[in-house]
Amino acid sequence: MSVRRDDLKHISDSGIYQSFFEHHPDAVFVSDLDGNYIDANPACVRVFGYSRDEFLRMSFEQMVAPEHLQSWRSKIVKQWHGGQSTRFETVMVRKDGQRVELDISNTPIVVDGTPIGVFGIAKDVTTQRDMERMLRERSERYESLKKYNPNGICSFRTDGSVIGANPAFEMMTGYTLDELRQMDVIGALLDPADRSLRTTFKSPFAENVECTIRHKDGHPVDVRLTNVPIIIDGELIGLYSILEDITEQKKMQDELLQIHQLFQLISENSQDVISVSTPEGICSYVSPSVQVLGYHPSELIGKPLVDLFHAEDVNYFKDIRDRMLQGEDFFRFTSRILLKSGNYLWYETTLRIIRNEQGEVSQLVGVGRDISEQMTLQESLENAVRIARLGHWERDLTTGVIQYSDQAYRNLGLDPARDTITFDKFKSLIHPEDKEWFERSVQAAVDTGAPLDRVYRAIRADGTMGFFHVRCEVMFDDAGVPVRLFGATQDITDLKTLELQLHESEQRYKKLVENSLDGIGVMENGKWVYMNTAGLKMFGAACMEDLRGRDPEDLLHPDHRAAARLRAQAILRGEPVGFVEMRFFRLDGQVFHAEVMGMPFGDHGIQVIIRDITRLKRMDELLLQAEKLSAVGQLAAGVAHEIRNPLTSLKGFTQILHEKAEYPERQYFDIMMAELDRIDSILGEMLLLAKPQEVHFQPWDVVPIVQEVVALLLTQAVIKNISVQTDFPAALPFVDCDKSQLKQVFLNVIKNAMEAMPQGGTVRVSGQVSAGDVCIDVMDQGEGIPADRLPKLGEPFFTTKEKGTGLGLMVSHRILAAHRGTMRFTSEPGKGTTVRICLPASRTGSQHLA
Repeated sequence: MSVRRDDLKHISDSGIYQSFFEHHPDAVFVSDLDGNYIDANPACVRVFGYSRDEFLRMSFEQMVAPEHLQSWRSKIVKQWHGGQSTRFETVMVRKDGQRVELDISNTPIVVDGTPIGVFGIAKDVTTQRDMERMLRERSERYESLKKYNPNGICSFRTDGSVIGANPAFEMMTGYTLDELRQMDVIGALLDPADRSLRTTFKSPFAENVECTIRHKDGHPVDVRLTNVPIIIDGELIGLYSILEDITEQKKMQDELLQIHQLFQLISENSQDVISVSTPEGICSYVSPSVQVLGYHPSELIGKPLVDLFHAEDVNYFKDIRDRMLQGEDFFRFTSRILLKSGNYLWYETTLRIIRNEQGEVSQLVGVGRDISEQMTLQESLENAVRIARLGHWERDLTTGVIQYSDQAYRNLGLDPARDTITFDKFKSLIHPEDKEWFERSVQAAVDTGAPLDRVYRAIRADGTMGFFHVRCEVMFDDAGVPVRLFGATQDITDLKTLELQLHESEQRYKKLVENSLDGIGVMENGKWVYMNTAGLKMFGAACMEDLRGRDPEDLLHPDHRAAARLRAQAILRGEPVGFVEMRFFRLDGQVFHAEVMGMPFGDHGIQVIIRDITRLKRMDELLLQAEKLSAVGQLAAGVAHEIRNPLTSLKGFTQILHEKAEYPERQYFDIMMAELDRIDSILGEMLLLAKPQEVHFQPWDVVPIVQEVVALLLTQAVIKNISVQTDFPAALPFVDCDKSQLKQVFLNVIKNAMEAMPQGGTVRVSGQVSAGDVCIDVMDQGEGIPADRLPKLGEPFFTTKEKGTGLGLMVSHRILAAHRGTMRFTSEPGKGTTVRICLPASRTGSQHLA
């Protein structure tokens, strides 16, 4: 081997070799076949950092990086011994410990046909390889950003032809990249008639321009356009078009606007007084309906609402407000409210609280209604929409360092010029409830290489919470080891807030409508599509399916249908209409009275507010009836007093003349006496209306009372060819009554039954127990009473008899009302009439013998 080494030394000492050897810019060396260095040029000192003497005492194996040692031993050395030339890249370790990447070319040195050594040239390519890796990483980062960006990105040449497009752009337009490259993209996506938009779409200065494009399948897509110019060597060669899909945002904005308009419409037309105040009770809003209290809204805004309460109710109201500020979200109470005139009204108020995102009370909303009505109306929702922002980031998995773009810093409320984010600090910003699954998701992405696509919450530097949509992928080195995470994060807080506000607004409106005491329904194309709980109850419907799809005119009284159609047409034209009274049918056929008001709902719908005023109408009728009775009583007292005095004289003189007269004149005086007695009887009935009667209630068996009346009228019945039949059970419960007054009622009713049969017939009197009442039925076989006249029976001076006054039934009604009893008539023309008298059974269980 020493001979071979001398041979190598002899070759290296030759003049031609020395000139090449000394002046070559790369490291040039001579070694034996085992890699032991024989000679080295000055460049080797520069490349490896060893002096020439140090270098010649070392071998290739001592300087090669550990990870390349096995390759050197198993491959390169064998090739040298076989006399083969080699070229390979490897990593060597300098004297100072730094690593250098070398491109090494080796040529065998052969003497007498036998390889004795290697002549090698090592070129330092460390800088070149670093630049290549940096360029490759930047390219990968750019392609990843474009690939996983949720916004559509398309690059155009200046002539409008497509260079490239990311998957989001393909999905947004419906066209593949190959299709985009072969078509006029701008012409296909935009309306041909909109020339200004086509110009804007091509402008390199377009920024946040909202427009609508056409998808391949024809449906519209609302987008926000931003163009970024592509400039190389100072020349504009094309542009990037970035399209953000804002279709859902636009849809939500429209829905919010519609709900806002609906809230405003209800607030302005509601009969309830709606107020909004601060937690301290200062009025910030009051509905126009406050004018029913005598105030203009401007008189109350900015004033403490507590000033409207009665002095005795102030502490009560303050206590309620304090309880709500401490946690109770809902309260309903009754208090006295001051009118501007100085008087007070009782109002039932429903009070609710509105909280901000931090759960703090921000407003108090009250809905007040006179007496017992209530309605919960919340203030209209503020319309707040903000564009989603996008930032990108990169995390080095080896060092843990994370790098954020400026926009990513701003998304977290940080200053990119002042703040620094490590991965640990970033994790500390994640919402506690999302931290665990976020870390698991990131680790799963690193372990499997699958892209990450999730939404998480983070706490910004100012303490506010934000929602972020993150998409990222893992990058690997040449050995397949994960080295970096690269991704894009989009701030979707505004969108999430909009969704939450929309949901809250829908819930408020739903509570408002469902808790209303008035019926609220919606018609579309002349059919019911919605009715709240109060409305379903008014119409006697068990559920909405009983009304859905029905024509509202089916439930409207025929007298109002024509007017209702005209009002509906006016509402759809946007003309204001007020409340109007109408009659409706329940599903069971009963009629009820209501006040109705309509208002537009959407493009083709009408919202209807229905207020049931049947009880109010009934109270008006009862009041009118009471006024009639009072007037009749006063009239009866005056008439009876004025007539009875001369009547006494007439009866006296007629009696005297009757005694002196002879037949046939005597029979005329008999007739006169009978008619005078009839007048006296009528006056007696009239006095019953005006004269208070002393009533003594005791438990009585009603059967003997009826039998006494029948016995009293039996003689008159025989004369008129009338048979009176009675049918009573073995025992009936007793009733608490005044016997004499009750006898007067039965006398009037049975007598009327007899007078209804001038040709004779049968009157049937029977008794029974029904729903805890003792009921007596009196049935005749007369001509009957028409149905339209039955409701008027019992009114003063209304009668179906030729010589009747109507006072008998009126007195009977009055007596039964004092006994908490009822009288009902059923009649069929040509077959007779049945009168049912019902009295509550006695609760004492005692008996008074008749």
